[in-house]
Amino acid sequence: NEATALAGFDDPDCRFYCMEDVELYRFPGTLLHDPRFVAEYPELIINLMVSMSTKVLVMHANLSETGGGTAVKQASLFLCGLSRLHGDKLDFNPQMTQEELAIFLGMHRATLVRALRVLRGCGALLQLTKNRLRIGDLALLQKIAGE
Repeated sequence: NEATALAGFDDPDCRFYCMEDVELYRFPGTLLHDPRFVAEYPELIINLMVSMSTKVLVMHANLSETGGGTAVKQASLFLCGLSRLHGDKLDFNPQMTQEELAIFLGMHRATLVRALRVLRGCGALLQLTKNRLRIGDLALLQKIAGE
């Protein structure tokens, strides 16, 4: 809840979507506006800034790369990115359901399912479940993504 806390919109009903197992702590937004807290815990503030900066960069990249793109292109870009994050592997555990992926990409799950069907049909994708992502043809997936 760091962005809402810093902006002063501390929403107690916010949702958290995590890409992997995490320990999650929700904190009152007033802590980030308390100079004593900031001075007493500089390592937490540094961690917060690095975390937020990473999220902003990922969001910027996703928005600039997927803006106006089709669902197939958006899914392809994301799957290429996941592969890069896992050392360019073609078979790994994405730890993400299709529902979570649809939410992350800002599309309806049915739209994502249709996009994944297209990617399977051309051989770029073999399997996508919560516990397994198998890419059939990374070069083709990258081509579809426009990389």
